[in-house]
Amino acid sequence: MVMSVDKPFGMPDLPDDWHWDYFEKLCKRVSVGHVGETSSYFTTKEQGIPFIRSQNVRPGKLVLDDIKYVTHGFHDKSKKSQLLAGDILIVRVGQNRGDCCVLPKNTGEINCANIVFGRLKNLKYSNYIGYFFNSVLGRAALMAVSSGSAQGVLNTKAIAKVVVPVPPEDIADEVGCKLTSFDNKIELNNQINQTLEQIAQAIFKSWFVDFEPVKAKIQAKQNDQDPERAAMCAISGKTEEELDQLPTEQLQQLTTTAALFPDELEESALGEIPKRWCISEVGDIANIIDCLHAKKPERTEKNTGNIFLQLNNISADSLLSLDEVFYISDEDYKKWVSRIEVSEGDCVITNVGRVGAVAQIPRNVKAALGRNMTAICCKPDMNHYYFLITLLTSRYLKREIEIRTDVGTILNALNVRNIPKLRFINAGSEILQSFEKYVSSLQRRRQLNIEESRSLSQIRDSLLPELISGVLVENLHKEAV
Repeated sequence: MVMSVDKPFGMPDLPDDWHWDYFEKLCKRVSVGHVGETSSYFTTKEQGIPFIRSQNVRPGKLVLDDIKYVTHGFHDKSKKSQLLAGDILIVRVGQNRGDCCVLPKNTGEINCANIVFGRLKNLKYSNYIGYFFNSVLGRAALMAVSSGSAQGVLNTKAIAKVVVPVPPEDIADEVGCKLTSFDNKIELNNQINQTLEQIAQAIFKSWFVDFEPVKAKIQAKQNDQDPERAAMCAISGKTEEELDQLPTEQLQQLTTTAALFPDELEESALGEIPKRWCISEVGDIANIIDCLHAKKPERTEKNTGNIFLQLNNISADSLLSLDEVFYISDEDYKKWVSRIEVSEGDCVITNVGRVGAVAQIPRNVKAALGRNMTAICCKPDMNHYYFLITLLTSRYLKREIEIRTDVGTILNALNVRNIPKLRFINAGSEILQSFEKYVSSLQRRRQLNIEESRSLSQIRDSLLPELISGVLVENLHKEAV
C-alpha cells in the first residue's frame, strides 16, 4: 500500500491511483549547491567544469549563455554540489527564486552554487516533477514555503517538505515525455526562426549596408559590362549562366529589382551611400513613446491575458520571448496602457543595461510597455520589418546609438529624447517594397512558427492541471488502448 500525506489546502482531488507525498520521499537526497565565495575558482571553458548559478536556471530550461567554469580542484573538492542528469534544480534565492528545470542528459561533469537540487530515486519522474514545479500549482507550493522579509529564500528543508502529486510511474513517464515534446517543438521553431532571420538579415546587409547591387553596377560600368546583369547576380547570388536558367517570372522580378538600384555612390552625413538615397531620423518615420514611469504592478499568477513586457522579454535574436510572461490585473493593465499599448509591428528598444536590444511585436499580441523600454511605432508608409532589421543590423544606426548612449558607473542608458534623433539610411519606398517581396515568405513562416509556439506553450501549461484533475489521465489510458 502506498503511504501518502493529506491533500494540501486548495489543491484538487487526485485520480484514484495517485497520491500526495513529500518531495523528499521521491528523492535519494535533497541538497543545496555550494554556498559561499566562488569567483576565485573561476577559470576558462577549456580548463574548467561548468558551474550552474541561479541565473542559469529558468522555468523549464537550463540557460548556458553566461555560464561560468570552475577549476577541477574545486569540483573534485565540492562533491556535495556535483550534479547528475535528471536532477531537479530549484533556485533558492533572488529575483527568480522558485524557477525550476531538470538537468538534461549528456551534460557531463557539472557543479552548482546556491541552487537546491533533488536527486530522484526514479528518473522516470524527473520531467513530470520538473513540469509540476513550473506549473501554477507547483510554483504556489514553493512560494508558500518561502521565508525571509527583505529577500525571499527557499531553504533546502522547506523544499524537501513540499507536497507533490504522485502518479503511477508509467503515467509520470508518459506525461513527462508528452510535455517535453511540446518544448522540443517550441525550441525547433525558435531555431528555424533564427535561421529565417539570418537569411533576411543577409539580404538586408547585402542591399542596404554593403550596397552590393550598387557596387556591382559600378564595377560593371568600369569594365564595360552590363550593369543590370551584374546587379541581378549580386541580388540573386547566381552567375550569369545560372540567371539564364531561371523561370521567366523570377528573371523578370530580378530585372525589375536590379533597375531600382543606382549605379553611383555619393557622400552623406553617414559616409558614402547610393545616389538619391537619403538620411532620415527615426522621428521622421515613427512615433516614439516612453513607458509609464510608475511603480511596477503586481504579478498576477492567473493568466489574464494582460501581458506586461519586461527587459528579459527582449531576446538577443530580435524575437519577443514570451516564455516567461508577466501577467497583470485588468486594473493595472488599463493604467499602464493609458500611456502606451504596443501591438503588431511595433518595435521595442531597451534603454538601460543592454542598450539598443530590439524586438518586434508579433501578430495577435498586445502588451503594456514595462519600464526601461521605449516603443517605436512606425507610421503607415514605413515598412515595419525593414525598420526592425535596420535597428538590428545597420552599422550606421548602431553607431548612432553608441554615440547617444550615456555611459554610467552602474548601467549605460539611452535617453528616450535621443531616440527620435537617431539617423539611418532611407532607400526609398520602391526598393523597400521590393525588399518586402523578397522577405515576405520568410516573415510569414516566422510568424506561423511564433504563433504555433505560443499555442503549444498555452496547451503545455494547461495540461498539468487537467492531468491532476484526472481528465488527461483518462485520455492517456484511452490512447494506450
